[in-house]
Amino acid sequence: LEGEPRRRLTVAHPVGVRTLADPDAPWPHGCGERGHASVPADTDLAVRLGVPAGTDLVQERVELLDPDGRPAMLVTSWHRAPPREHTSCRVTVRSHAITRTEADLLGLAVGTAALLVQRTRYDGAGRPVEVADLVLPADRGDVAIPPVSARP
Repeated sequence: LEGEPRRRLTVAHPVGVRTLADPDAPWPHGCGERGHASVPADTDLAVRLGVPAGTDLVQERVELLDPDGRPAMLVTSWHRAPPREHTSCRVTVRSHAITRTEADLLGLAVGTAALLVQRTRYDGAGRPVEVADLVLPADRGDVAIPPVSARP
């Protein structure tokens, strides 16, 4: 529902559901709000990036928009400065409940069902160079999993 004070409520246009086919590809639509900060690595980030806890990291947060300009997904990434090129990535997907910060940025209720796509980018030697959490509200998208070729 959409509305303004002292005006009638109207039903908003439903959000289009999109398929995230390649979590490592550049986003083909626009970006909304961006944030940038320096943060110490907590235990989880330290393990994911293979660095000691407390290591200074660059945190970047960007709101990705759908073709209609509405929030589609929130991406938060962490890396050491300066950023390094990657040659491969690994992606995992799990269920997630939208947090207060995510809800505010995406215009959703706290606890809304979402997919948490965790992406780790690696350099040519197989070392993690960047990790990211992509929060994809369940009503706005799904994730395509490429087929796995049969083993001989």
